[in-house]
Amino acid sequence: SGDEGIAEFLESVQQRYRRNDRVSKRVVKSPEQRRQDYEDTKFAVTASTAALGAGGTLASLALSGANAAFSFAFGSVGALLYLSGLSQYADSAETPMAQALGGRRLLVPVILVLSVANWEKLCYYAPVLGDSGLQPELVPLLLGFFTYALGKVIGGAFKF
Repeated sequence: SGDEGIAEFLESVQQRYRRNDRVSKRVVKSPEQRRQDYEDTKFAVTASTAALGAGGTLASLALSGANAAFSFAFGSVGALLYLSGLSQYADSAETPMAQALGGRRLLVPVILVLSVANWEKLCYYAPVLGDSGLQPELVPLLLGFFTYALGKVIGGAFKF
């Protein structure tokens, strides 16, 4: 009779775990499934960043004019380049060469800011820039660049 009580207790514990297991069962994915999830997330983040860049550029054009729109678009292109460098680094982070070259993505914001600060010099070396009549502005450029941060949140939450 003592063994029957223990057997009933163990059976009830097993049933309880089975019920809980249905709710909190951890999904184990194959390496191929994890890789596909990673690629899907990478695409969603890039697409979200591009969409935010396009929307922000149009909003800047409507609200602040051509220079602000140009600056926002320039920053958004920088955001996409930054994400590209980040994903290349993440894709090959194990290799020593990737670790050594991983910092090149950090050059993107530096180049963006330097291009605004030295716009007149750039126009001298590339007259087509001067002929456009556009003058980049720092704040819209930085807002455009940081669309990648919002793109990460949106792309991570809503995979397309």
